Amino acid sequence: TAAQAEEPAPVRSSAPTYATQAALVLSGTSTMVVGGTQTLTATGGSLTDGVVTYSTSTSSVCTVSSVGLVTALTTGICSASATKAGGGGWAPVTSNTYSITVGKKAQSALTLAVTTASLPATETSTTTVSGGSGTGAITYASDATNVCTVSTTGVITGVAVGTCKITATKAADASNLEISSAEIGRAHV
Repeated sequence: TAAQAEEPAPVRSSAPTYATQAALVLSGTSTMVVGGTQTLTATGGSLTDGVVTYSTSTSSVCTVSSVGLVTALTTGICSASATKAGGGGWAPVTSNTYSITVGKKAQSALTLAVTTASLPATETSTTTVSGGSGTGAITYASDATNVCTVSTTGVITGVAVGTCKITATKAADASNLEISSAEIGRAHV
């Protein structure tokens, strides 16, 4: 008699099924400035002892540590999310994507000083600028160019008798807002 080959019995797979956790909600402050930090908070999920980890999909704009500390690197939109681990029959759960708008920061004070507060017509006086935290260019302005002018390098030249005020402005850059100095006391010419 011919031996009949027996086919093996089908293997039944019983992949475990996990319960869906309650929603995990990520929250924090929706605006920051470059260089600023904040800690995000994740609430919800069904496990009381589930480990929560944080991440970002915009690492060029911000970093997010594994415990939710956000550091703003440059202007833009920082997108963060959190995941609560599963366990005890619960599947992991991922939060909403939380968006933070990162803006430019204010520069430190800009100070302008002149070597001579009073000068005759056609004479010059130099200025000194200090402060400001950005890399933007410094420009100068006179409020009365018929009395005194100021060059692009900050040299004041008397034109006629009267008073004028000089200000310096440091332009905005990728991380900093524009800032202007207080007006220099009147230069009498």
